[in-house]
Amino acid sequence: MKKALPYLKPDSVVIVYGVGGLASYAIQFLKHLVPYVKIVAVSRSDSSLSGYGVRAHYAVHPSDAGKVIRDLNPDGAAVMLDFVGNEDSAKMIPLLEPGGAVILVGMEGKSYPIPVFETTVWQYVVIGSNYGSISEMEEMVKFVKEHGIRSYIEKVPLEEDAVNNALNRLAEGKILGRFVITP
Repeated sequence: MKKALPYLKPDSVVIVYGVGGLASYAIQFLKHLVPYVKIVAVSRSDSSLSGYGVRAHYAVHPSDAGKVIRDLNPDGAAVMLDFVGNEDSAKMIPLLEPGGAVILVGMEGKSYPIPVFETTVWQYVVIGSNYGSISEMEEMVKFVKEHGIRSYIEKVPLEEDAVNNALNRLAEGKILGRFVITP
């Protein structure tokens, strides 16, 4: 989140691409850190959009993202937080405003094709983000407590059928957030 802040000003548009468990935190952090921006959650999954995306200002499929973003700001989004990191998510880069930034968090794909012409002409910035420091982790935990950041956690009893069912749902992308096996 800190890497995105220098690019954001009042009425900036932020794309949160790949709306899952981690992105659900990003949406909540954005609403507290920069309440003056418009958040557009983008996902291929209807359940993710209705589950996690509800906290964003807009929750859309990738095919609808361009229209929503251009209606909010004809120049485009200031930042895209990419929680997927594949060829499909890279297609969103031309939706950035000149000088806009991609904060690349997800590593789903083997490559991330950046449009050379648009990136050069419009001076897009691509920033990788993997881990924070211990002090940043402490800062985040404090922030979560102070602002009531919500976690999506499903408790699964330590029973063979329940665990197998949860693992199958996880493989199918049908777990909202994370699940924890409890004795």
